[in-house]
Amino acid sequence: MSSFPDKERTEAKASEWLALRDNGFTPAEQREFEAWCAADAAHRAAVARLDAVWSALQQLRGFDSDVTTIAPRSRGAGVYRAIFFASGLAACAALAAVWWFRRPAGENAIPERIESHSYATVAGVYEKITLSDGSTVQLNGGTRLSIAFTTRERRVTLEAGEAHFAVVPNKVRPFRVAAAGTEVSAVGTAFNVRLRSEKIEVLVTEGRVQVARSHENLGSMTSRNEADSTPLLAAGEQMVVSRVAGISPTIVAMSPEEIRTELSWQVAKEAFVDMPLGAVVSRFNQRNRQQIEIVDPELVSQPVSGSFRTENLDGLLRLLESADLGVVVDRSEPDRIVLRRQR
Repeated sequence: MSSFPDKERTEAKASEWLALRDNGFTPAEQREFEAWCAADAAHRAAVARLDAVWSALQQLRGFDSDVTTIAPRSRGAGVYRAIFFASGLAACAALAAVWWFRRPAGENAIPERIESHSYATVAGVYEKITLSDGSTVQLNGGTRLSIAFTTRERRVTLEAGEAHFAVVPNKVRPFRVAAAGTEVSAVGTAFNVRLRSEKIEVLVTEGRVQVARSHENLGSMTSRNEADSTPLLAAGEQMVVSRVAGISPTIVAMSPEEIRTELSWQVAKEAFVDMPLGAVVSRFNQRNRQQIEIVDPELVSQPVSGSFRTENLDGLLRLLESADLGVVVDRSEPDRIVLRRQR
């Protein structure tokens, strides 16, 4: 049986999400969008595919009066995106061809910025975010970065700390991460970038990336051609780029065990030391679909100690059942877990 209807429904839903994004996500919509992208790789791919076509169409704007009317830049643009999906990709290709042959000289010189955000974490706090193209970024504690997506590229600037990127493929909009004069370029892959005071470390966990001095800051490289000819870095390899002039980059092969050690910070844990059970439950409820409810008020202030990932709900419940806390865990409801004092 053909899977086309499923694909069509997925792309229709992706189109709806992109329309909402153009009009500006509410915090709840942002969370729902991230959850939808994370639920299925096909969802992320559909978002990336439609976003790439839409980005190309955005370049029609401002070119000719009989063309610009198809994509007004306003809160109504989200409605247009939904209409454009229904009209089919062939029509989009034809419009792109019209733009290519009739665009003014130099039109390609200035890409249009379509999205920009900044993110930061404090020391000891892990965060995972889903970008508008479906790519994900995991931020270690003490990390600052900004994104600037245009019609030509997806650019991230790592200002401090460490981040891991899982990039959705998009050949017409490469994904680039800049860190202290070093640039990592990828199409669809996964890699980690750590910015230290004396060096930049790039570890590839999937696919291949190119690491070079940024063209604006070539450092010890002698020419743009030398930067462009930098070898590709493969999965399991780490490049260390010194921030000290005159020291050449080094590439080392990493074993699976070494990679797990390098990325152990992604196993985000929170340590609770004599923290009231009510506060612990609140932390877990923020990260899990199943919600915990304390029905006996005297349990709210019960001190709890332990170290857990806040997604590891079972781990917390096992502790509560095994410790001498007098807590009964009731799992009889699918989306609600009840804690009560043992009688």
